[in-house]
Amino acid sequence: MNKDLVHIVDDDAQLRDAMVGLLQDEGFRVVAYESAERFLVAPQIVQPSCIVLDVKMDGMSGYEMQKKIADRDFVPPIIFLTGSAPVEDAVTAMRDGAVNFLMKPTNDDKLIDAIIEAIEKSRSRAEFMAQLELLTKKERQIARLLNDGLLSKQIANELHISVRTVEWHRQNISEKIAKTSN
Repeated sequence: MNKDLVHIVDDDAQLRDAMVGLLQDEGFRVVAYESAERFLVAPQIVQPSCIVLDVKMDGMSGYEMQKKIADRDFVPPIIFLTGSAPVEDAVTAMRDGAVNFLMKPTNDDKLIDAIIEAIEKSRSRAEFMAQLELLTKKERQIARLLNDGLLSKQIANELHISVRTVEWHRQNISEKIAKTSN
C-alpha cells in the first residue's frame, strides 16, 4: 500500500469523488476537500504528498489558496486542474510554484504521472521537515539557514551569535540526523 498522500481540492463533487476512487485504486491515500477554505483549516500533514487543486471554485479560487499557503514551512507541490484558463494565469501559477497545469477532463494516466512526479518532488522536503522536529529551536533555525545555502559566518551574523556557536550547533544537528538515518 502506497503511503503517499494526495490532497484533492475541488468543488465539483462528482469529479472529486471520481478522482478519490481512481487514486485510491492506484494505492494512494487521499483526502478530499470541497473548498479551499476547508483545506486551509485542516491540520497540516508533513509527508510526501501533493495537492490537486481546481482553479475556479465557489469562494476562494485555487490561485488564492496557492498564495495563502505559500508561507507555510511545508507546501506540497500543486497540480492545477482547470476547464479553461488563460495562458498567462497558468504561467503565473507555475512561477508561484505549481508543478503542473492540466486541462479538464484529463487523461487518468496523465494525472497519475503528474501526481507521482509531484510527490517525488516533495519527498526530500518532507524528510527534512521530519528531521527538524528532532532539533531544538536554535538548531532548527540554523538547519533552515544551512538548507538555504548560508555559510556558518553568515548564519552567525544573522542570528547574532558566534561562529563557534554555529559550528557547535551544526555538530549537534549532524549527530541527531545521523541517528535517524541509521
